[in-house]
Amino acid sequence: MNTANTDEVSVPVTEAAVQQRKKQHDYCIGIRKAYAGLLSGLSSNNILAFILCGSPFYYILGFSIYSNSGHSSASSLFGASPWIFMGILLSAWLLSALSMWKTMPNLLTASIFIYTTIGHWCIVSGFIIMIYGSSQLPASYTGYLLAALVPSVIFLLFSGDLLRAVRKRMYDATAATTLV
Repeated sequence: MNTANTDEVSVPVTEAAVQQRKKQHDYCIGIRKAYAGLLSGLSSNNILAFILCGSPFYYILGFSIYSNSGHSSASSLFGASPWIFMGILLSAWLLSALSMWKTMPNLLTASIFIYTTIGHWCIVSGFIIMIYGSSQLPASYTGYLLAALVPSVIFLLFSGDLLRAVRKRMYDATAATTLV
């Protein structure tokens, strides 16, 4: 019987527990490997990564035009907020373009932070809408708001992951040039 020592307590580790850990399978490893391969493939080209990282901006622009054009019955719910978010996303997108162009991975971290922060904030907003908004708003408004949030969450978090892969590639490239 082996013992795993920690600072406070000695915990016995049996052979059965070790065998149980070995038997546990990761059923989502294929999905994670495919996603990592997709990200590494898309991040290998700065121009492609720049175009794809603009997808949250494109979505907010299209959504803002649609919701303010009068075709939408819920346009009064948004006001100027899509235009403010579009300005924030445009500044983050341009900051990422500058950092990709000049190979500045530390500056790219600011864009990654903005994209992932807004993406997670949209997830929290979606839960707030589902919990509190569903009892206060008609079902059509709640559905419209949630349908507007889902693509923005996907685009924002995917763009953050893509920029993170670009940053990793930049760090690897600068480490390789420093070693030579």
